[in-house]
Parts: sequence; C-alpha cells; structure tokens
Amino acid sequence: MATFSREQIAILQYILLSNEKSYSEDIISIEAPYRPVLEFEFTGTKKSTASVVISLSDRSWAIMYDGKEQFRYNYADIRLFEEFCNIFIKKYHPKKQ
Repeated sequence: MATFSREQIAILQYILLSNEKSYSEDIISIEAPYRPVLEFEFTGTKKSTASVVISLSDRSWAIMYDGKEQFRYNYADIRLFEEFCNIFIKKYHPKKQ
C-alpha cells in the first residue's frame, strides 16, 4: 500500500517503544473485540517478513513474524498512536462524500 520513510519508521518506533507501558503485561484488558485495521509490513533481504498489526478497537498492537503472532500488547499513548494510524487510514481509505 505504501512505503514508509525513515522518519515514519522512527515515529512508529517512538510511539510504541518509548513508553514502557506499550509493551508491558497489562492486567486490565479492554472489553472490545480484536479487529486489526492496519498492518505495517517490514521486509528485508530474506524471504521472511515481520509486521506490526494494529487493532484500534481494543487498542492493541502485535508483532507477526512469517504469519505467526509473536506477542500482543496494549499501546499506551492512545491519542498519539491513533493520530499516526489515522494518517494512513485517511490517505488510503478516504470517506466518500
């Protein structure tokens, strides 16, 4: 769908990794369905792929490696993260008027 710039990758890393609550075990889970709406796929020189999968409904993010979920956590900075995701949602799926 799109290729990230280095700056966009840095923003995604900052949002997810700068706040330790975004990858810690959370004992409180959000009562909402898991509905992934975005997948950021990272490819390298090998045939393996890694993806960051986002579910805005239950506010979680997961790492997928070769199609298998490695872990899933809740993201901590809700406002900032959802604004970042909305940039791509609005760009590639604009509302019809």
